[in-house]
Amino acid sequence: MMQQFDESDDRAHTDQPGFIADESGSMTALALLLFICMVIIGGISIDLMVFENNRTRLQNLSDRAALAAADLDQDLPAAQVVASYFEKEGLDPYLRNVTVTASVNQRTVRIETEKVQRTMFLNFWDHTGIDTLTPRATSTATEARTDLEISLVLDVSNSMNWASTAPGSTSKIADLKSAATRFVDKVYTSGDPDRITMNLVPYSTHVNAGPIIMDELGVTAKHPYSNCLAFTGADYDDTTIRAGNAYKHTMHFDQWYYNQTPRLYVCRAEDDQIVRPVMNDPAQIKSAINALVANGNTSIELGLKWGAAFIDPSARHITQRLIDTGTVNPAYGDRPFSWGRDSVEKFVVLMTDGENTQQQEIRDAYATGPSGVWRWTPNPVLPLAFYSWNSPEVGDEDGDGLYNERYWTPGFTIPASVSGLGSNITIARGWTNDPVGMNLSELNVSHSNATTRAALKSALIAALTPINQAPVQVDYSDLWNEMSVRHFAWYWVRARFNSNTRMNNFYNAVWTGVNGPTKDARLLNLCGRVRDRGATVFTIGFEVTDRAANVMRQCASNPNYFIRVVGNDLEAAFDQIANTISKLKLTQ
Repeated sequence: MMQQFDESDDRAHTDQPGFIADESGSMTALALLLFICMVIIGGISIDLMVFENNRTRLQNLSDRAALAAADLDQDLPAAQVVASYFEKEGLDPYLRNVTVTASVNQRTVRIETEKVQRTMFLNFWDHTGIDTLTPRATSTATEARTDLEISLVLDVSNSMNWASTAPGSTSKIADLKSAATRFVDKVYTSGDPDRITMNLVPYSTHVNAGPIIMDELGVTAKHPYSNCLAFTGADYDDTTIRAGNAYKHTMHFDQWYYNQTPRLYVCRAEDDQIVRPVMNDPAQIKSAINALVANGNTSIELGLKWGAAFIDPSARHITQRLIDTGTVNPAYGDRPFSWGRDSVEKFVVLMTDGENTQQQEIRDAYATGPSGVWRWTPNPVLPLAFYSWNSPEVGDEDGDGLYNERYWTPGFTIPASVSGLGSNITIARGWTNDPVGMNLSELNVSHSNATTRAALKSALIAALTPINQAPVQVDYSDLWNEMSVRHFAWYWVRARFNSNTRMNNFYNAVWTGVNGPTKDARLLNLCGRVRDRGATVFTIGFEVTDRAANVMRQCASNPNYFIRVVGNDLEAAFDQIANTISKLKLTQ
């Protein structure tokens, strides 16, 4: 049976589209979805903008408040200053914590803030769970004032009197004065002048501590003429300066010249040579520098010993003593500060134009006590002295018919101004039983004619008898102040015994030397101790030898802190150090 299809029904189905195939209105749905997303994203942006605005306000306010509260010139408590800032901005509810850390010259303020912000869109109708955002701000401000302690250790040995290679130079000491005073100006203008102190240490053969410091250290004085200390090798093992008679008093003597009257003492007693610690007035410092006079040998290690001591806290009692005597400003009674103290920088600027040279020290047996030398000052109005020495003759060495006389004199001339006679009278070399001048009848007048000799002696005795002062035995400490060691060795010991051997034996007995290599070793040892303590050491070699340059380079805190200069570069060297000190002060 054949099935038949109705084509009209099929056509009716195909001519009317169905719901599934109908695509009209699809863009409207997409647009609506995108719109909803844009609203959400825009809302989130608003929440984030509000968050950032709150955070920025808190951060800016915290920064300002922290800076104000950390100001060391601020008299109000730091926490009170912070609270005031937040109250005025109406943000005090959001101040969570204020931490203040303070020391003598440093204050750190840390501020923590927090604000809870309810979200408008991020919670997405309570479906996301992000109901709040919490903007936070933390600010930390520190103000620190750096205290500077600078030891300016300057070479004032005799070679500083020579002209440098700089065009127009009159002397290296003049070049130094110009450079060092410029250095003082640059240091004091680059920082807070009230927080800077300088120690001026001029050195040559020795360093003159001055009577106040000598007394404060409790050093037993061996003489009243000068105030230098003798250090041993062990004293260069640390930077301290010890009280309680820990050091020997250097004798006052001339180690160089053969004149009877000393020309140059190893310890120079002039005021310009006295060390000046804890100075704070630039004008005073520059005046002291400009007053320096050069002479003597070179003892760099002695200069550094005092320069290091004046930045070591062990010298604080010296500062107090100088305050008590009106020498140091009372505001600096806590200096030198302790090593490692916050916001304190210590510097040594060590300058030389040469290398360490031989230094003599009188041995104890010849330092004090009866010397056997007697001083005769016949006329008290004219203090001209004549000497005799307790060195007995063997037999009748002078041929005067008297044997084993005790007191020898090399001979001398009594000026007419002393005796009041019409001419000078010469006393011959030889011996007497008593010190010369004790018994005027023993005076051995020298003259080729016996009659004239007798007449002169009689007139001399008559003239001196009314005014004569009895001779006194001279203490060794006074002898070396009045007579150079080399003069006594040559004109007394050698002449008395007619023996170079006896003279050389006397030199070996009377003093002991510290040579250049030994002094270099002491210097470098102390340089290391100063660096280890935390001080910065700058060194300057002004037209020095290669050997001296090598020693000074090793002494500096690093090779870049040694400056070797010639000619007119000295000012530039001091400028460079001043600039470096300023930079270190800002960065350390």
